[in-house]
Amino acid sequence: MINANGHSAPVDWWSFGILIYELVYGTTPFRGSRRDETFDNVVKAPLRFPAKPAVSPECQSLITALLVKDPAKR
Repeated sequence: MINANGHSAPVDWWSFGILIYELVYGTTPFRGSRRDETFDNVVKAPLRFPAKPAVSPECQSLITALLVKDPAKR
């Protein structure tokens, strides 16, 4: 959506991954200091997990799978 390429069902999986991340960590995974920085982070920055709170590898694996940047690989 950020690249204006349209969207389909994989965007719902992405949104679900963002929601889980926010519920677990209390913040968004690609947050920037400005809106355009956040958009740039969504497109270019790797997914990172904070050290705290401690989250199971299974939960992190689910979030990672939902937040694959290529919609065809989600």
